[in-house]
Amino acid sequence: MTVGPGCDDANSRRRVEGRRVSLTPVSVRVRHWPRTLDISVLHSSTCSRKLRTEPARCRPGKDDSMRLELHHTTILASAATVAIAASAVVASPATASARTPAEPPRLAERTVQALYDATDPRTHVFDGGAARASGVEAGLVDDYATGFAATGGSVRGATVDSARLSSLRAAGDVRACSGRTRSDYTGAQLNVYLSSCNTNRLLAVIGGGTGVVGTIAGILAPTGLGAAAAGALAGVLAVAGAFLGVCAAKGRGTVIHNIPPSTITWCNSQ
Repeated sequence: MTVGPGCDDANSRRRVEGRRVSLTPVSVRVRHWPRTLDISVLHSSTCSRKLRTEPARCRPGKDDSMRLELHHTTILASAATVAIAASAVVASPATASARTPAEPPRLAERTVQALYDATDPRTHVFDGGAARASGVEAGLVDDYATGFAATGGSVRGATVDSARLSSLRAAGDVRACSGRTRSDYTGAQLNVYLSSCNTNRLLAVIGGGTGVVGTIAGILAPTGLGAAAAGALAGVLAVAGAFLGVCAAKGRGTVIHNIPPSTITWCNSQ
């Protein structure tokens, strides 16, 4: 599988590859599938294609490569993974422009813990007043409340952004939800499962301006994820979460994998 900008139109990409990430102004080539993954960051390339149903053939320029040993059937390198290989780009949809990678924003563990302590997992009620009393700033309380309410939770003592809530609820039709929402660990690997509805809500909030990290933390709350991991992962998803759309394409929900405490993150379809 070869991934790169400018080589295919959207229709032929779907037929040939099924899954795609654009890394501009570089491309990424994935080889030796499925046992190993060679990620080659091609700083310049010349692409050609004879048939619309045929993947683009690219002649690479400078090639900086890395290899990952894999045990999954579907993988997508996140911004953090590629940044380690290339220190140059952030994973984004095929139509997005290039961005300079930066350290993802993080919510402090104690801040997320205060938000989670104010969230009752049995009744699915978030008490914004309790969170503020624990020292969480009012704006972050409201952002979290909006994300949590979008997953179906109830909120008291906080101001929910009604416009954002409407858009997030519209993104995930509960009548058509598929997949689980939970989290677990496989050895050192963190696995965060999101139903198709919660995945779509997460995708809808990414790039939505201020308050994104707090809203993402609210959407992650029903997974039972620990405070430290949730704070770090919310930051990663805020800057590079658009890659999740590739893994969500089958409509069965997604599973986000992370190697804590690093930002190495990738995803699969459930």
